[in-house]
Amino acid sequence: MDDKRPLFLRVIQNDYIALVAFLFPIVFWAVYAFDMVLGEGSWPELVYVALVVTVIGFLVLMWRYWKILSAFTQGVETPGTISRVSFFRGRGRVEYVYIWYEEKYASGMAVAKSKRTRVLREGQEIALMVDSGRPRNAFIRDLFL
Repeated sequence: MDDKRPLFLRVIQNDYIALVAFLFPIVFWAVYAFDMVLGEGSWPELVYVALVVTVIGFLVLMWRYWKILSAFTQGVETPGTISRVSFFRGRGRVEYVYIWYEEKYASGMAVAKSKRTRVLREGQEIALMVDSGRPRNAFIRDLFL
């Protein structure tokens, strides 16, 4: 595990914001295709909606990946402890605490329910990648490598 660059696919699989940004354009194009086939193009403006959603989804996905990537490439690994884990259907929230330069921080992230996120438990010790420029931005290392 010498390479500390987060894998793009793992970001989509485990980060809820990235997953939604990835799936929304797919859903809108499926609705458009459904309308073209079964609705015989009854809503022609739908193609413009799908295009706008695709652009927004792509931008949000790239922003989220860049944010996680910068924490991994410019940040520092530090130990942390999970303080809370909750799931509802396919999404969840993981909150954690860590010490950064003798100051205690609490952070968290929205996660997609996956094989990697289901095993997280309150009180569990974890490795975090902390963005040195913005220490409130911290991500669970093992979710993305």
